[in-house]
Amino acid sequence: MSRIFILVSCLCLAFGSLCGCGGQKGYTEEMLLMGTTARITVIPDTPENQAAVHKIFARLNEYDRRFSFFSLDSELSRLNAAAAVVPQKVSPDLLELIAESLCYSGLTRGIFDVTATSLQRQSGYGSIIIDKSEQTVGFSDPKTKIDLGGIAVGYCIDKAAAQLHRRGIENFLIDIGGDIIAFGRNAGNQSWQIGLQDPFSTKEILASFPLNNEAVTTSGNYVKKHIIDPKTGTVSGQNPALSVAVFAPRCVDADVLATALFVCGPGAQAEEIVHKVPGMRAVFVIDRGGKAEMMEIK
Repeated sequence: MSRIFILVSCLCLAFGSLCGCGGQKGYTEEMLLMGTTARITVIPDTPENQAAVHKIFARLNEYDRRFSFFSLDSELSRLNAAAAVVPQKVSPDLLELIAESLCYSGLTRGIFDVTATSLQRQSGYGSIIIDKSEQTVGFSDPKTKIDLGGIAVGYCIDKAAAQLHRRGIENFLIDIGGDIIAFGRNAGNQSWQIGLQDPFSTKEILASFPLNNEAVTTSGNYVKKHIIDPKTGTVSGQNPALSVAVFAPRCVDADVLATALFVCGPGAQAEEIVHKVPGMRAVFVIDRGGKAEMMEIK
C-alpha cells in the first residue's frame, strides 16, 4: 500500500516502556512486511505469546505474497493477468477482500476504487464481477487491474488481531506502516497512546489520543502528494486538509476510509461517510495560514 508505506510520519506512536511501573513485561517483534515495518507488541511476555506472534507473522507473510500488486507470481497478479479473458477461481481470503472493496466503493460513491491505478480503464470498480457461489472474479473491461494497496494492510491487521483474541491475548498493539490497532492496556497498565504530528513542526505533537480497543490510520500529504482521486485520475490534495486520522473499531474501515476522506476533504460528504460507520470518527488537520488546526467529525 503506497499511501501507508510512505506516510508513517503522520503518526508518532507512543508505545510506552516495555516494562512499566506496576505493569508487566511486554514482548515486541518486528519485521519488514508489505514494503514497510510491521510491529506486534503483546503483554505479557510469555513463551506462548511469543509463539503466537511468530505464527501470526508467518500468516501475514502469506497474505503479503497473495495480495501483492507488484509481484508477478502473486495470486492477485495472476488474477489481473487473466480475469478479463475468463473468470478466475480465487482463494476465500482474496474473494473476501475484493468483495469488501466493492462495498467500500459503494459506501464512498466511488471515491475508493481498487481499479483507480488501471490505465485507461472505462468503468472502474463496476467492471469487477464476483460470483461467490463459484468463488470466481472476472473483469468486463480488459484494461481493469485490481490494486489492493488501499485496503490490504487494514484487512491483514484485523485478521492478526482476531488470531490474538482467539489465543486469549487481550493486551496488544499491531502496527504495520502506521496502520494501528490496539486492545487492552500497555506494559505500564495504561491505555495505548498515539500522537498526531504537527505538519509545520516535525518535532511537535499536535495532539495525543488514547487508543482503546480500536484502530487508527492516517492519510494525507505531509510527505508527498500521492493519493489518486479515482473520479479525476489525478493526484488529490486540492483541499484544505493536510491529513486526516480515522479511528474505527476495525482497521480495515480506518484504512479504506482515511483515503476516501482525505480525497473528499472536510465537509458534508465526509460527514456522510463517517456517520455510515458505527463507532468511527475522523480528525482532519487543516492548514490555516501556515498554522495547523484540527477539525473532528464523529
